[in-house]
Amino acid sequence: MTEDKIPELSEKKVLLDLSVPTNVHPKVRESKMIEYISYEELSKKARENLLNRSGEVEKIRKMAREEVENFQEEDPYEDIYKEVEVIRREQVEKAKKELEKREETKVLQDFSRSLTKKILSVVKKEINKNERSSGASE
Repeated sequence: MTEDKIPELSEKKVLLDLSVPTNVHPKVRESKMIEYISYEELSKKARENLLNRSGEVEKIRKMAREEVENFQEEDPYEDIYKEVEVIRREQVEKAKKELEKREETKVLQDFSRSLTKKILSVVKKEINKNERSSGASE
């Protein structure tokens, strides 16, 4: 664009020069009423933005990895597992003693019922605890 082809401007305008090489006259580029942006400037800004975004993506990936690691380290049911394991061991010992006195099938039936009842009691307690804590936060 040559200087003589520029209309009179009453307000500032933006001129995007997408031609390579540039075909805008230097006087046009220097005009106070025109903000001149070349293809090279746009390309440079796009590369900078891409680099910035890729840096942000890496930050997000790092945050996600950390959250996954934290979740894996902090098992919310760990206490339940421990409590159930204690119950299981107690019930096995009790069943072993009963096997000396009673028929194996009956001992196994009693063992399975008792174990199930005690484990479900632990699960129910945890559910109630979670319901109370979620109700308190509402």
